Amino acid sequence: MKANPLPFLYLFTIFLIFDLVGNFNALAQNKRDSLKYYYTLLTSPKQASDLTNAYQYFESNLQNNLKQKDTVAAINDLRYMASIQNNLGLFYDSEKTVVKALKLLNQQNRKYDTNAAIGLYNQLGIIHRSLYNYDKAIEFYRKALSASSNAMDSIKILNNMANVHSDEGDYILARTEFRNIYKNSIKLKDTSTIAMALDNLGYASTKLNDASGLEDMLEALELRKSSNDTKGLYASYKHLTQYYHDLGESGEAMYYAEEGYKLAKVINSVSFLEDALSNLMNVKADPLTLEYKTITDSITKTKQLQENKFAEMQYNYSEYQRRAQESQLAASEQRSKTLAYQFLGLTILLMALFFYIILRNRHKKENLLKVYETETRISKKVHDEVANDIFQVMSKLQSNQRVDEPFLDELEGIYFKTRDISKENSDIMHEDFKEQLQDLLRSYQNENVNIITKDLKEINWKNLSDVKKTTLYRVLQELMTNMKKHSKATLVVITFKQEKNKLHIVYKDNGVGTDLHKGSGCHNMENRMASIKGIIIFESEPSNGFKASLTV
Repeated sequence: MKANPLPFLYLFTIFLIFDLVGNFNALAQNKRDSLKYYYTLLTSPKQASDLTNAYQYFESNLQNNLKQKDTVAAINDLRYMASIQNNLGLFYDSEKTVVKALKLLNQQNRKYDTNAAIGLYNQLGIIHRSLYNYDKAIEFYRKALSASSNAMDSIKILNNMANVHSDEGDYILARTEFRNIYKNSIKLKDTSTIAMALDNLGYASTKLNDASGLEDMLEALELRKSSNDTKGLYASYKHLTQYYHDLGESGEAMYYAEEGYKLAKVINSVSFLEDALSNLMNVKADPLTLEYKTITDSITKTKQLQENKFAEMQYNYSEYQRRAQESQLAASEQRSKTLAYQFLGLTILLMALFFYIILRNRHKKENLLKVYETETRISKKVHDEVANDIFQVMSKLQSNQRVDEPFLDELEGIYFKTRDISKENSDIMHEDFKEQLQDLLRSYQNENVNIITKDLKEINWKNLSDVKKTTLYRVLQELMTNMKKHSKATLVVITFKQEKNKLHIVYKDNGVGTDLHKGSGCHNMENRMASIKGIIIFESEPSNGFKASLTV
């Protein structure tokens, strides 16, 4: 029996899918583990290099997330990077990083991420508190508060704002705000939050010589011990150390300072250990050590303030340069747009002018054709109706013996004039234009007048439009008619010459000439030539013949 391979293929496919899913899950898990590991380095650094290593990881992760267009993850990376920069004392770098994150946040197409906004504005508040820019810190904390809709987040932000007032020495305002925070934290029933508010309230009260402040701090201490809040417990030890040190009770101050130091070693964080040692140095009675520390702290703060001012100047200058560059770029773009609009406007104007000229020329041609069609129609009507009727009347009168001969001669003259008018305006055959033009010119030749044409056959009449051919025909016809009627010429020479795209025709006779007081005939010829953008020039003197030069 032949084995069926389908079950095997099905099982193989299932195993392959599970293997791929397993690998994908493993990769995702590795990424989550790495993120968690470096976040721990950020929040609880054990060695000096931990913050640097964490920063490098989040910077690399940021680039990957930007390539994958994972904006939410990229914003988180920037938040962590800003926090590390702040912890390293790179306050203005930290601020720039937060601003980058805010720009990404504002570019989000989806619903505004309030958690990210709260975190970023809160981070800006922390930065400016470190820079001793207390007003600016309060401004950013308020922005974070306005974005918050969660009671827990609001309490933390309000706590940060109250701490700024404590830093400024405004303990009355700080105590009022800590009291409100404490009342709201009780509603949340969160032990660590209640202990934080109670400890801060107690410390602010002691600064105002309120005896209840110590009770509040001790109660917060017990709450933190019961909830195993290690970092919160350190804060309680620090406040109690400062309280007893201010009272001059060195024994109690030393006790809490040492407890804080022990706890810092348990936490095993560089920043906690540094702070704990600083507290111990403050409590110890060695005058030289205290003086050294006081001077060192004063120099450090002064140096920090100077660096802040210099960094702020640099930051403002770089911002000024950036805005100036943006302004120049905007101006350049505006100039480009203006030039583009001007070019477009000029193009449209030129196109409109071009179409206007085309339409006007077309209109002129159409009107000229209508004129020629009208002339032809009138010519046909004169021939078919008037001339034929006159001819019939002549035939009848000739059969009548009583009609005078002179009357018949006058009537015959009218008939010939009518026939000539019809002939002058007859239709033009453009296909045989050369022969038709030659026939026209020869028709004016008789025993008294000799007509000579030169190079008529050399002209390529196909290059001329029908309108131009018709116009030249009518102008030459009018010249020949004027010659027949007025010039008394015995010789007419018409020369044709073609130069590239130009056609030159020169008419010349040996007639009586004229003083060139142009009559309607000359005006008609000029108008006809102008309609096809041609030129006609007349030259004549009495007793010296007549000349006309045509160019088209």
